[in-house]
Amino acid sequence: MVRTRDSSVSSADERILSASAVLFARFGYHGVSTREIATSAGVNEITVFRHYTRKRELYLAVLEKELRQLRLSADQLETIAQSKNSSTAIKQAFAFLSTSLTREPHLLSLMHYSVLEANADTDSLIRQLLFDSLESLSLCLEPWVKSGDLRCSNVWSVVFALVSIAVIYRPLTQLFPGKIPESGVAFDSISALWSI
Repeated sequence: MVRTRDSSVSSADERILSASAVLFARFGYHGVSTREIATSAGVNEITVFRHYTRKRELYLAVLEKELRQLRLSADQLETIAQSKNSSTAIKQAFAFLSTSLTREPHLLSLMHYSVLEANADTDSLIRQLLFDSLESLSLCLEPWVKSGDLRCSNVWSVVFALVSIAVIYRPLTQLFPGKIPESGVAFDSISALWSI
């Protein structure tokens, strides 16, 4: 089979993005050079700059690619919305969020570094790409807040708490092995605070 120019360009771009995701997640934006990315991707540094004129542009492309994989599906959202009670809705929302956030091994590290190396362009990108999924989730949970079945005055406080728990859980279990209960047990304790 003869490779076309487009497929080789696409292949090089994919290798660059994949290598960059691994390196940026491990060392952060400032801890990686374009030369290291090129070496890891199996291309020369000039090829990296043909695809991305600046390292920052490459970083944003990696972050966007990883964040786009976070979207909750319509089926997942419907399952949450059709829950028999608020406790079940919260548990399903947490399960979907934690699965989405941990599905891609580099995503959490990239998000952590993006927050630590805060910049207007990364903040804007994260906000833009996460907002749709989080807003959809808030709309699913809002009826439980309005009915009083969830003990809180603002549905966004529940959504952000769920995201926070899902994001921080894995790093905490790595820091304190054997000390933190499995996510389901830990979450049951926390979700009891919201449910009536």
